[in-house]
Amino acid sequence: MERILTYRVTESDVAHASFGMCPVSRLLKHRLHLTESEISRAKFLENGITADGRSIRTGDSLAPGQVLCVCLERTRKEDCTLEPFSFPLHISYEDEDLIMMEKPAGMVTHPSHGHYRDSAANAVAAYFYGKNQWILPRVAGRLDRDTSGLLVFAKNRAAAARLARQRREGIFVRTYLALAEGTLPSFGIIDMPLGPVVPHSSSSLGGKSAVTRYRTLDCRTLAEGSVSLLEVTIATGRTHQIRIHLSSLDHPLLGDPLYHGDPDASCFSSHFKRAALHAHTVVCRQPFTGKPIRVTAGLPHDFSSFLLQYGLSIPEK
Repeated sequence: MERILTYRVTESDVAHASFGMCPVSRLLKHRLHLTESEISRAKFLENGITADGRSIRTGDSLAPGQVLCVCLERTRKEDCTLEPFSFPLHISYEDEDLIMMEKPAGMVTHPSHGHYRDSAANAVAAYFYGKNQWILPRVAGRLDRDTSGLLVFAKNRAAAARLARQRREGIFVRTYLALAEGTLPSFGIIDMPLGPVVPHSSSSLGGKSAVTRYRTLDCRTLAEGSVSLLEVTIATGRTHQIRIHLSSLDHPLLGDPLYHGDPDASCFSSHFKRAALHAHTVVCRQPFTGKPIRVTAGLPHDFSSFLLQYGLSIPEK
């Protein structure tokens, strides 16, 4: 598969250029917003940079009306090394550069020890192979095995790099729904550094910065205890961040086998056999057009049935 960007030179591009011509290098940087490494890779591809179908160099200049094309990636069948995993994907969004799937709880994000052939990445690869599209999917922010919800893959290296930059700049934001033990304030910020994950521990001294923000959407109190439905966002992406941070407040996620002191002792234990965390919404921008994208996943059965049984609801926005 090829990913090609196309741009038609305008009169404004050459308004302040010499001899009514605009340097290709300027168009690549200021109109197509390519990085030096992306331009360098395109230069070494056959017909990687062309104008009106003719191969050109970055030092050349173009006139208004000419069409500049840049090949960002050219993937062959032999480059796609992920073993396909036949799985009924629920695709929530797809365009030329991105694909978002709803990962079920229990599936790992990418191949890892014991799961080299049955990860979400393997399933997405199978989807592309079935369409004769030779694409190597690159995950934009993994999800824990037990976390359900939206998982985003980039279809090419340049899109992946732009999504990574959006995450650093706070443009790419994934919002989670969480069910936690007890009654929490209406909103809060948890700022606690996290180091290497230590199971059954809720503290990691001397680790990296980790910030979690939550908003309480609803709460129910029963004779046996109370439960809160939270909307959670994270400014950083540390392993088990939400689970550890909520546990540090003595409000662990329902069913969390690692950070809940005794999940089986909870009156809600029969509902969740995994940490009650769901990646509900993704907000980002299309990597090349800048168009705003907002995608919301459906609720998995364990979440929806729990909300229904206890009369919890997600407010409409």
